[in-house]
Amino acid sequence: KVILFFDLKNSKAFTEEEMDVVLKNLKNKLTKEGVLILSSEETRSQHKNKEKVLDRFNKVIKESLIIPKKRKPTKPSKTSVRKRLEGKKIQAFKKVTRRKPEMPD
Repeated sequence: KVILFFDLKNSKAFTEEEMDVVLKNLKNKLTKEGVLILSSEETRSQHKNKEKVLDRFNKVIKESLIIPKKRKPTKPSKTSVRKRLEGKKIQAFKKVTRRKPEMPD
C-alpha cells in the first residue's frame, strides 16, 4: 500500500489564482489542514502502487485546475414552444376522450 500526502495550502507550486481554484475544486477531498491524501493498494507491488497513485495525483490536480465555463442563459425558440404546447393540447384531448361519458340526471 502507498499513501500520498500533499500539503496544498503550504505548497509553492501554484500561483494565488491557481491555489484558489484548486482549493475550491478539491474542498471535499482535503483534510481540515488542507492536505490531499491519496492511497493505492491495487497491486502487491509497491512500485506499481506508487506509479498509480502518482498518476491519480496528476489527474486530480489537472482536473482541479480546469475552470468551468459560465453558462449563458438561453430561451427556447418560438417554434419549439409552439410545438410543445400543441403536443400538450393533443395529449390533453386524448385524455378527455378516454373518460366515461357523463350521464344527465
